[in-house]
Amino acid sequence: MKIDSNLLFPDNRPVNGVGNSGTSNSSKAGSASSSSDEVRLSVNQSAIQALQAQLQNQPDIRSQRVAALQQAIRDGSYQVSNEQIADAMFTELLQRK
Repeated sequence: MKIDSNLLFPDNRPVNGVGNSGTSNSSKAGSASSSSDEVRLSVNQSAIQALQAQLQNQPDIRSQRVAALQQAIRDGSYQVSNEQIADAMFTELLQRK
């Protein structure tokens, strides 16, 4: 399983009062003459730690899924379309860049 740490927020919505300009609403009102941007993100550390613990308990390889796929390949019931192969190749090329 590959986990991407470059997560994007859906629809480019502001997060915790931060707009498209990168400044928070409170910093705009408090210091109009200041040219520095300020971002404040609240993080629930205990939730993050719980998720990390759950992730560490997950196996890297799903043995049951692998065994089922191997059996399907052996008995000839595993079918992949040309579109699926092309999509997988294209996706892999994009991820390399």
